[in-house]
Amino acid sequence: MVERCIGNGCAAFIQIATTTVTSYADSGLLNNSSYGYRVRATDAKGNLSGYSNVSNVTTAQRHEFRHHPAHSTNQPCGNLYLMTGNGTFDADSGGSDYGDSYLKLSNGLSVTDWFTPHDQDSLSSGDQDVGAGGTALLFGQTLLVGAGKSGAFYVLDRNNMGHFSPSTDAVVQTWTAARAFSTPAFWNNTMYYFGVAFGSDQAGQAYAFNTAAGLFNIIPTSQTSTGFGFPGATPSISSSGTSDGIVWAIDSSAYCTPQSGSCGPAILHAYSATTLANELWNSSQGSGNAAGNAVKFTVPTVVNGKVYIGTRGNHTGDSTVRRQLQAKSTYMVFCQIEKPRSTGGLLHCWLAH
Repeated sequence: MVERCIGNGCAAFIQIATTTVTSYADSGLLNNSSYGYRVRATDAKGNLSGYSNVSNVTTAQRHEFRHHPAHSTNQPCGNLYLMTGNGTFDADSGGSDYGDSYLKLSNGLSVTDWFTPHDQDSLSSGDQDVGAGGTALLFGQTLLVGAGKSGAFYVLDRNNMGHFSPSTDAVVQTWTAARAFSTPAFWNNTMYYFGVAFGSDQAGQAYAFNTAAGLFNIIPTSQTSTGFGFPGATPSISSSGTSDGIVWAIDSSAYCTPQSGSCGPAILHAYSATTLANELWNSSQGSGNAAGNAVKFTVPTVVNGKVYIGTRGNHTGDSTVRRQLQAKSTYMVFCQIEKPRSTGGLLHCWLAH
């Protein structure tokens, strides 16, 4: 029998488990918290041994949230970066419309710089919204990266974004990949991107950034072994500083509307940030881990060693039960990192409503 108490020097033990082996993995612990453990044995007749010595442990403040919104504070007064969808563009001729553009806003929300692709008119008329995706800042650089529905990636200098030319794009780098309905994440000089291939699944991909050249390797350095359907995923990164990175992504392709064609649980995936081919865990594994039914465009939130995701609960798209969603729309998948991969790796995940 395994008993636990909470707090430094604690004595109020409660039984938390029984086991027939000589090891036990505890989960659901708080970061940077003290616990005491003791055990005793019992036999088939119910006879009890004495207690063991108390083992005192303190959990680490180990994993931190590493998802980077496109907001910069390393420039005077701070700036906000965003992308716009289809619409009128006349900023090059003195107007104030910025359809299909990347914008830099001051803290007063006025446009201070911008970039618009040379083929903006055809993007807009072909419903290829630039703003279907989102921007990520390259920390340690004065660059940002983003892609839209066409799949065209642009790396821009935040101090000189390039404005508009009808014949060429004055950008740091551009290439075409899978279509974007999500925002990439950037960590340890690697961009993690989960795009969309219409009509089929698309693997999540990692692109290495060469700091000496100031450019991405446009050939992915790793990718997930299985693909994601529409709408792809916006990943979040947790890590111990610059080590033990985990890429979290939600497969929400069964999002329960007529456009989806299916209705089922959101699936939270955890991948090694070193190589996306190494999937550490997903919520479809084992029993009792399934989340609620999927909602498009949801993003994992990492706080204090746990991962939270939003779902539609048991709702299957029937409008008659929408009122129930206010009380039953969020299921939370908790994942506690017990040991980093560098010491063998142990990840416990469970579901709560």
